[in-house]
This record gives sequence, structure tokens and C-alpha cells, in this order.
Amino acid sequence: MEQDVANRRIHSNAAGLFRAANHTTTRLGKSTNMDMLRRFYEIEVDDQGNRLPPNRTINNKLFLGGEIQLDANSPPKKLKSLKISLLPGVLPYMGSMPVIFLTLNNVTGKSYEEIELSIKSRIVETFQRHRYLLNRECNDTFHSIFNAYHIRRYFTGDFNTTELKRSLFVLSGSLHEYFDRRRVVVLVDDYDVPVINAFLEFGHKQQEYDKVIDLLDSMYQLALKGNIFLHKALVTGKMRLAFDTLAHPIARLDNLEICTLFCRRFCYYYGFTREEVRDLLERLPTSVQVQQMDNWYGGYTIYEHTYLNSDLVMQSVSHNVSLGYYEQSGIISEALLDKVFATDKIQPRIQYLISGHSINFHNFMNSCFMRVRLHSLPGLDVLLHYGYLNKTDSLTTPEVAIPNKQIQHIYETKSLQWVASKFGVSSSQFISFANCLSNGSIDQFRETLPKYLPNAAYLIQAGEQQSKAVFNGMIIALQTALSSSHRKTTDGPTDGFILIPTSDRNDKAIIFKYKTTKKKNEMASEAKSSIEEINRYMNSTSLKNCSYIRKIHKIGLAFCGINVTVEDQIENILNLNEADGI
Repeated sequence: MEQDVANRRIHSNAAGLFRAANHTTTRLGKSTNMDMLRRFYEIEVDDQGNRLPPNRTINNKLFLGGEIQLDANSPPKKLKSLKISLLPGVLPYMGSMPVIFLTLNNVTGKSYEEIELSIKSRIVETFQRHRYLLNRECNDTFHSIFNAYHIRRYFTGDFNTTELKRSLFVLSGSLHEYFDRRRVVVLVDDYDVPVINAFLEFGHKQQEYDKVIDLLDSMYQLALKGNIFLHKALVTGKMRLAFDTLAHPIARLDNLEICTLFCRRFCYYYGFTREEVRDLLERLPTSVQVQQMDNWYGGYTIYEHTYLNSDLVMQSVSHNVSLGYYEQSGIISEALLDKVFATDKIQPRIQYLISGHSINFHNFMNSCFMRVRLHSLPGLDVLLHYGYLNKTDSLTTPEVAIPNKQIQHIYETKSLQWVASKFGVSSSQFISFANCLSNGSIDQFRETLPKYLPNAAYLIQAGEQQSKAVFNGMIIALQTALSSSHRKTTDGPTDGFILIPTSDRNDKAIIFKYKTTKKKNEMASEAKSSIEEINRYMNSTSLKNCSYIRKIHKIGLAFCGINVTVEDQIENILNLNEADGI
């Protein structure tokens, strides 16, 4: 880990980190901040548990600067000091306390037993970081549960559920005694992951779900409530889970300060500002501009400040990928997000957001009290907490919208997956179907679409809103599927689109529009009417500005329930700017 940190060409600066040592965050470097706090507080020791002098500690140099020898075969690396070195009031806390760092990221299981086993494994890993405790001789002044003999089973995994519940308390007491009765800092990252996994996998089994809550509640109660060995604890997660219910694993803790991304006290310490990204890009051999980074990873407005996703910015430059880099949030994050995007009733609003609109979200801010209730259907509040929605500049009503291009791409991809599932095919099969439009196989398109629609009959026949969600979803999915060969424009027809070829190797543009009717005998005329309406867009600015277009494929559809009629025309044009009427 030290080598990974030291090898980075750019380091996140820790000036405001100490002051923000009791908040939670989401998708903006939460785990990195937790690791930085661990390194700031912890007392560094050698393998035998002897405290290292300042000139031999790695963490001291990460903050204050100095030379680090990564390995015997490479020269020492010179690190610069971080801004925290200019804050003398906090430096006495550096390297002054024992630290317990427990991460519950990707703690998964199909049952309570599997989740307990996964948590047990993480506890063993946490104890293994303090193996020097096993070298200590038994001391009669220690309480019996803190003797090396009694804690040894926590290093081997040979402990039962009751002992699992006491594990963090036992470790805190052992460290307290080992380090001359210094109080312990406890850091728990992704505390909400086991709860969310239990909800996703067996939330309908109340008894098993409650056992997960009880296990976590007992662990936190013993470690964080009335623990005389505790100095301070920081518990972070991606979601604000309904803290107003006693079923929540940390609802009954004392002196609990709950902070979200929207609490003004700490909101200035999240993400990167545009100025910080500009400074970062100036140090790197890249032609990417701040505005380009902002378009892809920015757009997060918190009060009067706008931030970029620090994690994705750093991952992008670290992987030498200038734009569009995306790394999954984790198994649990993806599973919960997939559940939201796959919800039929939410799709109309998802599609509305994809089209560039913002939506009213009356629960957006309520004294920093946003939540998802685990016994109800997850919704847009999940997207908000994972950084997939952001507050707009609306001054009258709370409005949220998609923050940037990277998130926009994820929405579009998830929408394609939803449409493919409604049509009863895989995403790759739908993409092959969409490619019929780009390669000129319109007859195959005309033949395949009627086979897909009956699979979505339960939605198409459920009412206007749900049927429109299927048809509009198909429009979004077709554009997404064709994005490698065509780019969409902003001046296309309602209930349709204009696609421009992405390079001069392809000279065909596509204009697509659909209509609906309640009478089967009107389908043919409505499809032809769609073609007539498409003709109004032949002088589109997007088309005129693309000089290498020589063909325009006009496709008009008419739906009547699960029935569809497809009309198309191909118009050859030598030069749109010289064509008649343009």
C-alpha cells in the first residue's frame, strides 16, 4: 500500500481532512479519505510491535514529506509535504493513537450464514493487522478477555457468533492496554453494504434479515456505545439508511452526529474543484482541458460550489484514459443500482432525465435527512446517494438532473438493458437488432420487431404511461446501440431521433420517428405520416453541418398495442447545402 501511495504522481491533499473527521460521503473518495485518516492517526510499529521513531515511519513522510525507500532495487522517492503540515494545531494528533480499520465492502451472501461468515473473515483480516498483540506476555492486570491467550482465536477464525459480536470491543481493549492506555480510533468503511446485500438477497425473509441487523447492531453497540477504550469513531457508507427506525444497525448509538454530502459544515471537503483539476492537469502530459473533465466527471453542485468526482478523475489520469473512464462501484452498489434501473415504474422518469430534463424531488433535502427504506422499493433516492443525480440551480423547487456525460452514458446503457429485458433478449442481441438500421437491413428490422413486442405486452397494454415507456425506451436503446457508428443530435423529431455518422467512412444519416394509434386500420397511414413529418427535418442544422452525408434513411413506425408497421425511404443527396429547399 505504501508503494502504491508513494508511486502516485499526484496526491490528494489532506488540508481539510482532519476537520471533516466525522462525516459520511458518497462516490467522491470516501474510502481513500478513510485510509488517509487511518494513516494520520495510527501509531506505526514494527513486526514485533515496537513503536517506530519518526524518521522510520512511512505515514509521517506521506503527510510531512521526505524520502521513502520503496524497495532495495529502486532509488529513494522524494515526497512533498501536504497542506496539513501547515496546520500546527492538528499535527500533535498525527501518529498518536491506535487505529482499528474495518471495511465491509463487498460483504455478500445468499443467506444470513453466508453474510456472517463474510463478516467473520473481515474481522480476522482486521485482527491480522495487529499480530504483534500475540507476542505480548500475559499480564495479570489485564482483564482476561484482553490476554493474548483469549484473543488468539480471533486471528485464526476459531470463534463463535457471540464472540464475533464482541470482536471490535475486544480488539479496542487489547490495543488500549498495549499502547499504554491510549484510547482507540475506530474506522468502519461501507457499514451499509451487508444491510443492502441482505435486502437484495433475502429482504423478503424477515427473520433472516433481522438476524443480520441484530449481528451488526450488537457489534456496533459493544464497540461504539459506552466503550471506555474509544476515542472517536467514524462510520461511513454510500447510503443514508432510515435512521429513524430501531431496526437500523447504528440507530441506537449515543452522541451520533450524522452528516451527509449536503451538510454545509463538511460539503467543502468532497471531490475536486475545477481549480484543483486544472492544477492536476497542468502537471500531467495531457491535452485534456478542465472543461472536458468537467463535462464527464463534474456537475456535482453542493450549495454554491461545483465539484468533480475525485475518484474518477484520479482513476482516469492513473489509467491514462483521458475521458469516459468508468469503474464499477462494487458488487453491492451495482446490484442495488441495477434493481433501481430495472424497476418498470421508475423508467418514465429515468427516460425523462436521459432526455436532458430535471425532475422535482421533494425529498431531495430535508434537514440532511435523505433515506432509503429497506422494506420498500428502492427509487430515485438511491441514485441520488450514489452520485447518479445532482441538484440543479433551480431556486424555486428542489430539482435533480444527471450531472455529467459519464453518468449519462450509464443511464443510457441501463435503459438499453431494461428494453432488451422487456423484449426478452440479451443486450447483445438487441444491439445486433439495432445494427440493422446502420447496415441497411431494414427488412430484417421490420421482421424482428414484431417478434419482440409480445414479450412486453403486459407493459404496452397496462396504460399509456407504461406503453410510452416501452416505445421511448426503444428510441433511447436504439441510439445507445448505434453510438459506435452514429452520434445523436439535439434537433431531432419528437418521439424520434436524428443520427449522424461519426466519420466520413459512413455517409448515411438516420432519421427515425414513431407514432401510436388505437386502430389497426390506421397503422399504415400513421407510419407514412411519420415519414412526412421526418421530411420537415431534412434541413436540420446537424445534417447541414455534416458535409460527408450522401444518404438519409428515413424510418417511420406506427404502433397499435403490440402490433407495428414500418415504413422507410432512402434519399440520396449529393450535398445537403446545395439540395433544393435547403
